[in-house]
Amino acid sequence: VIVFSILLMASATQKTATTLETQLKTVNFNYDPKTTVTAGSAGIGMVLVSPAFEQKVFRYFNERPFTDFKKSLENDLQEMITSRGFTFRGPFNGYDEITYIDKKATDIVIEVEIIPSLQFLSNSPWKSESHYNFRPYGASYYTYTYSYESKWSLSGKIKITFSEILSHEKINIRNIEINEVVFDVKSEKKYSDNNYIPLRDAGIFNPLVTALEEIYSSSLAKTWNFFDPEEIKSWMPQIKELREKKRY
Repeated sequence: VIVFSILLMASATQKTATTLETQLKTVNFNYDPKTTVTAGSAGIGMVLVSPAFEQKVFRYFNERPFTDFKKSLENDLQEMITSRGFTFRGPFNGYDEITYIDKKATDIVIEVEIIPSLQFLSNSPWKSESHYNFRPYGASYYTYTYSYESKWSLSGKIKITFSEILSHEKINIRNIEINEVVFDVKSEKKYSDNNYIPLRDAGIFNPLVTALEEIYSSSLAKTWNFFDPEEIKSWMPQIKELREKKRY
């Protein structure tokens, strides 16, 4: 009976530990436009190409929470364009996917490149733990598990390119500098190798989401100013000239 009771208590303790595992933070990237005017009141049509990461230098471009960041940026840019009084079409996955009908009906194509800089500031972030494996009829051996702990720095920029849509000639390029955020991460689980940082570990994912939320709101606030209808209207003579050249 005593042995059974001990085993039962151990099982209950194990279940409790599993239940208390930290959950991944709910991602909440959001920006509310400062003002809203009637869509189309500016008399200029825009097409948005879906934002993309600079894949050559950023290895986590296809992982959460960076994919959430990209999708939210796409949605909020769409809302920002219409709130500023422009008409909107898209988003498209690339310039080559924009149909001729959409090009004829609009004036400007917007292409957005996210260029993050994620720096790992600790010299030895991986911690190893050895485990002795006894074999009564063979050579005993060691295995290792790894945990991760480091200070991270997140900065970079978001590049927005405005081009005349038929010729694809650049009209204006704006860079939104991402203010640096420094934060600590510490994995809650242990891993069998140390070749890849486990972003889906709650001890890494959650502080990373908090940092991204901070830079998201400040970056979108700067972006709002780049969609000033009066400034963009001043580009229209150049846009019309490029369209005329493209026809011939």
